[in-house]
Amino acid sequence: MAFVLFAFILLNVLCYRHAVAFTQYAASGSKPPKPEEMSILQKARIGLTGIPVPRPENNTSPAKWMLPFETMVIPVGDEHLEAWFVDHPHAKGTVVMGHGYMSAKDSLLAELRGFHELGYAALMIDFRGSGGSSRSDVTLGVREGEDMAIAIRLANEKWPTRPVLAYGFSMGAVAVLRAIAHHNVDPSAIILDAPFDRMLHVVRVRFDALRVPNWPAAEVLLFWGGREIGIDGFAHNPCDDAKVVNCPTMIFHGGNDPRATPRMVRAVFDNIPTRKRLITLEKAGHEPLARIDLGRWQSEIREFLNP
Repeated sequence: MAFVLFAFILLNVLCYRHAVAFTQYAASGSKPPKPEEMSILQKARIGLTGIPVPRPENNTSPAKWMLPFETMVIPVGDEHLEAWFVDHPHAKGTVVMGHGYMSAKDSLLAELRGFHELGYAALMIDFRGSGGSSRSDVTLGVREGEDMAIAIRLANEKWPTRPVLAYGFSMGAVAVLRAIAHHNVDPSAIILDAPFDRMLHVVRVRFDALRVPNWPAAEVLLFWGGREIGIDGFAHNPCDDAKVVNCPTMIFHGGNDPRATPRMVRAVFDNIPTRKRLITLEKAGHEPLARIDLGRWQSEIREFLNP
C-alpha cells in the first residue's frame, strides 16, 4: 500500500511538472528538439522536469518578402494582441492568420506569401503568450480561440466590403474552430493545417514520442495542466467544435504527422457538415504544406475558393 501511495504521489508530481512546462513559456532559452530527436539521456532528464519551452518571439517580418506592413495593437481588456496587417492593392478578401504552439506570427511568412500572391490581404496575429502580445502562457487553442474571434471581428469592422477568411496551423487551426463554435464568428471560409481532434489525444502522443506509457500519465497531466491555466482540458475537443462550422472548409495535413495524426485530422474533417475538402501530403510530417510545396498549396486553395 505504501508503494502504491508513493507511486501515485510521484506520478502527480512529475505530471504537474510536465503540465507547467507544457503551458508556461520560459523567459529565455533555446527551442527544444523534437522528442523523436532526443537521446535516451535527454528523454530521461525531460521525464523528470518536463520540456521547457522559451517564450516564442518574432525574429523576422513580412519585409522578408518585401511586403509593406502595419503593426497593430489590439486591446483585449487589460491585455493586448500584436498583429501585422499586410494589405493588397486589389484584395479579394482578408485572411486572419493564427500560428501554432511554440511559435509566433513570423512562423507564417511562407503562408503570407502564398495568400498575397493569391490576391489576399492578411491580418497576422500573435496569440496571447507569444511574440508582441501580452502574457507568457498558452492554452493550446482555448484562449487562442477568443483571440482569433477578436481578430476576425476586427477584420470585418475595418474592411467591411471584403470577405474575411481564417487560416490556422495546428493550435491556430483549432483556435479557428473554437472561434466559430464558442465565440460566434462567421468567416467566409476557413483553411486549416494539421488540426488535432481532442486535447487528451495530443497529450497521449506527447508521451508516446517520449516512449513513456501514456496511461494514466496523459490523464493526470491534462488534469494538472487544466488547473494551471484555468481550463477543462478534457472538454477541449476541436472535433466537436467542427460540428457547428457553417462555411466552406479546407484541411491540409501530412500523412506522417506524429502530432496531429491522420486519424485525428479525419475525426475533425468527418464532423464538418458543410462543403469541405481534405488534402494529404503523404510524406509530410507536422508542417504546413506551403513550406513544402507552395505551388500545390496555392493551386488547391485557388480551386477550392473558386469552385
